[in-house]
Formats: sequence, C-alpha cells, structure tokens
Amino acid sequence: MTVFKTIDILQTREILSNDNYYEMNPIMENMTPNQSTAYMVGTWGLVYLLADYIPKYRTLIILVPLTISAALVMNNFSIGVRF
Repeated sequence: MTVFKTIDILQTREILSNDNYYEMNPIMENMTPNQSTAYMVGTWGLVYLLADYIPKYRTLIILVPLTISAALVMNNFSIGVRF
C-alpha cells in the first residue's frame, strides 16, 4: 500500500520541479516539492488514523485512497513521469 503512495510522492516532486510537467491538483500546483511531500504524508497519515478510528470500515477507508494513488501513479508513468 505504501509503495504506491511513495511513488506518487516522488512523481509529484518530479512534476513540481520539472517545467516539462504540470501539476493538475489545484491544491498542490503552487506548492514546493517539500510542501507537497508534507501534505501527502499528512493526508496519508489521516487516512490511517481514520481507519483506526472506524475499524468497521478500515478496509474500505484504506482501499479507496490506495486505488486513487495507484491510478495516479499509472497515469503519471504513462505520460513519462519518472523519479
């Protein structure tokens, strides 16, 4: 699970520091790579806290953001983003 999020963070850092790419997330488009890393790690931490707080839906709470991260990583790879 964390592998996709780590790759997503590394790709986002590359996108923000490379003029050949454009960050599509309006929240992160004006962030520095370090700010985006802190934001992404923080939000991932919140997912795990929420999953612990609501154990009945733990799998779903983790699976949805994981699926989104996996899709973003695959999309980034398809347009040539490496890290």
